[in-house]
Amino acid sequence: MNSEQSRRAGQLAMALGLVVAVTAAARGELNVSAKLMGIHQDSPYAYARISVQNRDAFELTYRLTIRSYYPDQRTAVRDQRLGPGETRTHHVAFVAFTWGSGQVEVVDSLGRQVTTGLNSEELRYLHISPVRGWITPAELQDFATLYASTSPGGYTSYGYSSSSAEFVAQAEPTELPDNWLCFAPFRVVLIPEQSWQQLPPVERQALQQWVQAGGHLAIYGASEERTVPTMLGTIEYLATATNPIKDQVEKKTLEARWLGPSRVWQIAPSVAPGTTLMPFRIQKWTGRLGGFVLATLFFIVAGPVNYWYFARRGRLRLLLVSLPVASLACCLLITAYFLASQGFAKRGGSLAVILVDEETDSAVTLSQHVFFSGLYPLGGFFFAYDTAFCPLSSTARETSFTMDLTEGQRLRSGFFTPSTNFHYVTVRPWTTRAKLVFDLDAMTVINGFDADAVRVAIEVGDNLYTAQDVPQGGKAALSPAVRPTTGVAALSDLVLDRSDPADGFVLQHMAGVLNTFAGDATTGRYLVVFATPPVDVNAGLTIGGGHTRCVLAGRSLVNHAAEPATSAGVGDSP
Repeated sequence: MNSEQSRRAGQLAMALGLVVAVTAAARGELNVSAKLMGIHQDSPYAYARISVQNRDAFELTYRLTIRSYYPDQRTAVRDQRLGPGETRTHHVAFVAFTWGSGQVEVVDSLGRQVTTGLNSEELRYLHISPVRGWITPAELQDFATLYASTSPGGYTSYGYSSSSAEFVAQAEPTELPDNWLCFAPFRVVLIPEQSWQQLPPVERQALQQWVQAGGHLAIYGASEERTVPTMLGTIEYLATATNPIKDQVEKKTLEARWLGPSRVWQIAPSVAPGTTLMPFRIQKWTGRLGGFVLATLFFIVAGPVNYWYFARRGRLRLLLVSLPVASLACCLLITAYFLASQGFAKRGGSLAVILVDEETDSAVTLSQHVFFSGLYPLGGFFFAYDTAFCPLSSTARETSFTMDLTEGQRLRSGFFTPSTNFHYVTVRPWTTRAKLVFDLDAMTVINGFDADAVRVAIEVGDNLYTAQDVPQGGKAALSPAVRPTTGVAALSDLVLDRSDPADGFVLQHMAGVLNTFAGDATTGRYLVVFATPPVDVNAGLTIGGGHTRCVLAGRSLVNHAAEPATSAGVGDSP
C-alpha cells in the first residue's frame, strides 16, 4: 500500500469514527413518566396518564405495558411510533388491578427498557382546572381526613398510608383524555364553568358520554343552581365560585349525592345478584352422548372384535400393531368430534337495554352476557375502544389476564374458563339519529330503528298507548292502553312478560335503567321490544344460537314529527 492509499484509508477510518461518535452522542434513553390518575374499589376501570419522550435523533417504535405482578395482569399498547425529540402522552383506561400499585414498562425497537412505578392512592374525584385554580396540598389533606371520617362504612385505600392526594386527582383542561372510560373510576368530576365552556369538542364529548353512562359532573361558578338529569348520570351546576371541595371542608359535611352507591353499571367484579338465574346460560354440554358412544365403540373394536378377527387368521401378534393404531384413530376421532360439537361453538346469550334520548341524539347500550365455549375464542374477546368490559366473577380481580389496546380492546387471555359459563357486562355510549315517530292526533307510530319491533308502549302524561308488530321503517296504529300498575313500572308491564325468564330477568335487574326517562305533557317516553337487536349487543364477540333479548327505552318530543322516519338507524353508531 503506497502513502496515498494509506492516507485515504486513514481519512475513511476517521470519518467512520466521527459518524459513530455523532450517532452515539445523538442517542439517548427514553424518558418515561407515569401517574395513576383514577382508581376506585367499586370501578372495574382505572386511568393512567403516561408520557414517553424520544431523546434519540431518529424515529423509534416502542411497546407500552401496564403491569401488576401478583397476579400477572398486563395491559399493552404495541407498535407506537415516535419521531426524534417528540413526546407523546397516552391516556390509558385499563381493567383495574387487584391492588392499586403497578408498573409501566416501555421497550423500544432497540431493546432498551424503561420501567417506572405507579402511585398507589385511591383517587375517587377529579378536579379539572388551570394550575392556578388547583386545590392546595393542605386543602387536599383536610378533604381526605374529612372523607375518611364521614364516608359510609369507612373507606378502602390502595396505598399503605394516607397522603394529601388520597382521594382527589387534578388535571389541566388541556390534559384530558378523549375516551369516556378514563373517567369511569371517578365518583365526581369537578370543573369551573369557564373551563367547561372552553374544553375542546372531543374531550368535552368524552365527559358528556361518561355522564350519560352514569357519571356525576359538577360545574361550579355557574350563573344559577340547577341539576340536569342526563340519561343515567347528572350534571350539577353550582353557583359557588369556589371549588366545592373547599366548601365542603369549611362546612364539615359531604353531600349525600357524592357519597351514594356506585353507578348502575359500575359493578365491583363479583357475582352480581341473579347471575345464576341469567337466562341463556348453558346447563348441559353438547357432545357428551356422542363421546360416550365413540368410547364404547373403541372398547368393542379394540377388544373383542380386534381379537376375534386376528384369532381367526392366526395372526394374534398383529394385535401389537392394530391396537395402537385403533387407539390413535379413536383419540383423533373423539378430538375431532369434541372440536366440532363443543370446542369452537360460541353459545350463550345477551340481555340488552338501549337508552335513546332523541333530543340530544345520544344513546347508551347496557348488556349482560353469558358465554360458553369448549375452547378460548380464537383471537380472544374484542371490544371497541369505548366499550366498558366488566367481568362478573368473585375472583375477577385475582385473575391473571392480558389485554391489548393497540386497536380497540382485545382480551387475549384471562377471565374466561373453557366449558364454564362466563358472565360479563358491557356498556357503550354512542350517538344516533334514529327515532320512534308517533303522532297522537293520527294515532300512528313509525319505527325508525333498524329492526322490527314486536311490541311498543308509549307514555305521555297520564296516557298510555301500545302498538304491535311495527316493521323497520313501517307504520302501525296506536291503541289506548289501561295502566296495568301505578308508577314508573307501567310501560315495563305493558311490553314485558314477568313469566318469561328473559323478560323477568330484565324486569328484576334492569328496571332502574328502563325507567331512566320521565315523561310529561310535552315529553313522551317509550319502550320497544325488538324481534332482533337493531345493533350488535353481543359486545366482545358474536354469540351463536340467537339468544338475545333487547329492550329500547327512549325519550321523545310529543308529535315531534309527523316527519318521516329517518333512515339513520340505531345501527349507525360510531
